[in-house]
Amino acid sequence: MNIMNVAEMIIAYCNEKGIEITNLKLQKLLFFYQKNHYLKNRNLAFNETFSAYKYGPVNERVWIKYKNINLQNETRELTVDEQKNIEANLGYFLYSEVWFLVDESHKSQVWKNNVVFHRGLMHNNELIKEWENEI
Repeated sequence: MNIMNVAEMIIAYCNEKGIEITNLKLQKLLFFYQKNHYLKNRNLAFNETFSAYKYGPVNERVWIKYKNINLQNETRELTVDEQKNIEANLGYFLYSEVWFLVDESHKSQVWKNNVVFHRGLMHNNELIKEWENEI
């Protein structure tokens, strides 16, 4: 799976369930999807990386694709397995306010270490080490 597929699934799920979705919220949901998938499966859902922006982790490729698009207008049918996948990896994060998600993403030490460099790259191996400490 790649990050664009996961982004499309998250957007479709939110639109299907009437959950507000913005590009900023999508970025945080992608970050927590990656984290939760790793904690449950001990492997990454996708290999793409995040950069440390002021408002938390951002995947620049996804940000650029959706920066000028109203995500509420994006539609796609989800399979039952895709719905279960989104729910299993995001749970209550889906229904959380965007600023709660921003605050939660700011708890990442990897983000803190890289944001000082203004959009420093958050390497997956550093995130894995951090997440391993949460187990």
